[in-house]
Amino acid sequence: MTQTLFAPIQLGKIALQHRVALAPLTRFRATETHVPTDLAVKYYEQRATRPGTLLITEAAFIAERAGGYNRVPGLWNKEQLAGWTKVFDVVHAKGSFVFVQIWGLGKSALAMPNYLAERGFEAVSSANVPSTDGKSPDVRALTTAEVKEYIQDFITAGKNAIEAGADGVEVHGANGYIFEQFLNDILNSERTDEYGGSIENRARFLLEVIDGLIEAVGADKVGVRLSPYNTFGGMTVSPLAVAQYAYVLAELQKRADAGKELAYVHTMEAEKGTKHASGKSIAEENLEWIRTVWNGVWVRNRDYRREDALKLTSADPKVVVSFGRDFISNPDLVQRLENNWPLNEGNSATHYTNGAEGYIDYPFYKEE
Repeated sequence: MTQTLFAPIQLGKIALQHRVALAPLTRFRATETHVPTDLAVKYYEQRATRPGTLLITEAAFIAERAGGYNRVPGLWNKEQLAGWTKVFDVVHAKGSFVFVQIWGLGKSALAMPNYLAERGFEAVSSANVPSTDGKSPDVRALTTAEVKEYIQDFITAGKNAIEAGADGVEVHGANGYIFEQFLNDILNSERTDEYGGSIENRARFLLEVIDGLIEAVGADKVGVRLSPYNTFGGMTVSPLAVAQYAYVLAELQKRADAGKELAYVHTMEAEKGTKHASGKSIAEENLEWIRTVWNGVWVRNRDYRREDALKLTSADPKVVVSFGRDFISNPDLVQRLENNWPLNEGNSATHYTNGAEGYIDYPFYKEE
C-alpha cells in the first residue's frame, strides 16, 4: 500500500510534510484569565517535533461573552495574545505549523451554568431555550444586531491570532456550539430574520464569518470544522442535515472557484449508533458525499487508527487525517505511525485537569 499518509501536501500556502494533524482538543490548562501558560508552550512544542506537522490548537474564545468555561484560552487581550505568541514561536522553531480554533459556545455555556451570569453575561443561542431544571439560566436568542456583533468578534479574534503569529485559524462550526445552533433547523426553527427560516439563512452566520475572515486575513489562512451528524451538546440530528451542510460546502466551493479557496474543511464523522430525529440510523461511512460539493483539502476526523488513515489518504490525494486522543498520549505520534511503533496508553482521567500530569509527561518512543 502506498503510504500517501507520509507524503507532502500543500495546505493554503503551507507545505506540510505529511498528512497527520493534531486535532483541536480542549484541555483546561490556561489561567483563570484565559492566558495560555508555559505548560501549553511545552505541550505544543512536543507535538511539533516532526517538521512539517499541522497542529490545530484547542479552541480559544473569541470574546469573554462568547465563552462560559474556566481555564480555556482567549484571543481578546494583549496578555492572552502574548501567551499564544510563545506557543506559535516554539511550533515554528520546530519547523511545524499552527492553526488556532476560534470558538463561541452559545447555549453550551450552561455546562458551567453560573459562569457567565457571575460575569454579567447571558447564555445565548439561535433560539430561546427555557431552563429545564429551574436552576440553570434560560437561554436567550441573539438579536439580529447581536449576531452581527458576534461576526465582528470572530473576525477580530482571527486577526488577533494571525497578528500574534498563527499560520491560520479554524472556525469551530461543530460539536453543537454557536454555529451549529444556527445551522440546525430543529433548534433554529423560529427565527424570522435573515439568520433563520431557510437553509440559506441558517448558513448565513457561519458564511458571513468566513467571508469576513477571508477579507481580513486571506482565504488560505482560514479553515472550518463541521460535524453534520453531531449529537454532542444536546443537539438532535436533523433529516435535513445533508442538505444543510451540502449547501454550506457548495458555497465554500463557489468561493474557491472564485480564487478564495479555504485552507481546508475539517469534518467529524458520526458516532456509531447515531440516528436522525426521525429514528433512521446513519451509516458509518456517512460523509463521502462531501466530495460531490467540496474539492479542496479535507481534514477527516473520527477515532481513526493507523490503517484507517493509510486507506483514507491513499484513496484521496487531498485528505489529511487529524488525531485527538492518540496525539494526547503520544507527542511523537507522527513518528510512531510512520514507523509502526506501539502507542502509549492514554489516561482519560487527566484530559480535563489543570496540571502537567497527562499533559506534558507522556514519553517519546525509545527503540530497544
